[in-house]
Amino acid sequence: MYIPRRYAEVLAATFLTAALAGCSTPRSQPSPAATGSAASSPSVPATLSSTRGAPGSGAGAQLTATILPVPAGAHAWTDRNGVLDLDGFARGLFKADAVSREKAVLLGRRFVAAARQGWISTDGSQADIFLVRFAAPSGAESMYKSMAHTWQTRSTPHQQTFADPADHATGSVVSSLDKLGNAGVKLISVRNNLFVYIHCFTAATPDRSGAQNLLRRQLDALAN
Repeated sequence: MYIPRRYAEVLAATFLTAALAGCSTPRSQPSPAATGSAASSPSVPATLSSTRGAPGSGAGAQLTATILPVPAGAHAWTDRNGVLDLDGFARGLFKADAVSREKAVLLGRRFVAAARQGWISTDGSQADIFLVRFAAPSGAESMYKSMAHTWQTRSTPHQQTFADPADHATGSVVSSLDKLGNAGVKLISVRNNLFVYIHCFTAATPDRSGAQNLLRRQLDALAN
C-alpha cells in the first residue's frame, strides 16, 4: 500500500515515540485549575485509520452521534476515538500522576460520559475534540470556569488566552512548538450540561481562525 511521504513521516515518528515511551498513548491536553496538573506530549496519534470509533450506548451513544465526524480524506485516531468512561476520560485529558485526583473532581461534578474524536487532515493539521456530559449544567460550567481560570492565570508570551464571545468560549493560543514543530490552539465552551473541548495543531504557526471555525461547527452540530 502506498503511503504519502507526509503520512509516512508521521507514522515513523509515531512508532519511535511509542517505542521510547513503552508504547504508552501520548496526551497533549491541559488540566482544570482545580488541581493545577498539566499534560504534555507530542501531537501525533499512535494509530492511523480512516474509520470512526465505535459508538457506545445511552449517553455515550448520544455524544458520538453529535460529535463532528472525521473529515473526508483525514485519518482518525482509532486508539483514542469513541465513548469514554470516567477513567478513560481522565486518562485521555490529564497527566498520569493527576488521574486519581481529577477523577475525584469529575465525580464531584457528576460526570456521566464523554466522547472523543481526533484526526490528521490531508494538509497535516490535527484536531482533537472532547464532548463531556454531566448530570447537570453546573458540572459542565464548573469544569469550564476552572479550565478557563487556569489558562488566564498561566498566560505567558508563548501561551495567550483570549475570549470568544460569539461562541461563549475561552481559547488559548500556544505558539511554542512541540517536538514535531506544531503550534496549537485550544478552545472550550459549554452548552447546557455539555462541556466542549477542542485542540487544533498546525505546523509552525497557530491557526486561531481555523480552530474557532471548528468549534462553531461542533456547537452547530449540538444545536441541531
